[in-house]
Amino acid sequence: MEISQFCEFFMLFAFGFSWPFAIARTYKAGHSGAGVAGKSPMFMIIVLLGYVGGILARYLDANAANDWLCFVYVVDMMLVSTDLSLYLYYSSRAKRGAYDAETVLRVLRRSVLADGRVDAAEAEMLRRVAAVYATKNNAAAAELVTELDQVLADGKVTQEESERIAALFAKI
Repeated sequence: MEISQFCEFFMLFAFGFSWPFAIARTYKAGHSGAGVAGKSPMFMIIVLLGYVGGILARYLDANAANDWLCFVYVVDMMLVSTDLSLYLYYSSRAKRGAYDAETVLRVLRRSVLADGRVDAAEAEMLRRVAAVYATKNNAAAAELVTELDQVLADGKVTQEESERIAALFAKI
């Protein structure tokens, strides 16, 4: 093995070694609902293009002794592709969740504010929507989530609780 091959392998190994940590962080952040903000899909695409360039350079070199390095490039590409796929999955899921929350919020707003009361089913749906807004530092939504947790603990919604929830809901 030539020194240039060893240096190229070491560079690929170092990059490849770091990607599982990035993948784990993306998975944990996306799976926990924290989101994948801060990740750069453009960066990952540029890295993938760099790996494609490296593979092309190995094949254009016409030196069969360098072909084994293509395997390391492919492994690294698979790792970056995994991280990019997780990013795309979790970011699209977050967008769908936000849209769904907006839709549910509109429907609940019509129902709850029309009669000023909340039944148990509406309270459960409202709890889920308010939780989405509470993660966006919405104090009124956080207060509503706390109230709904207390109300839903006993499984029924009294008239007084219903009116208090409707009033909190109007603040969102």
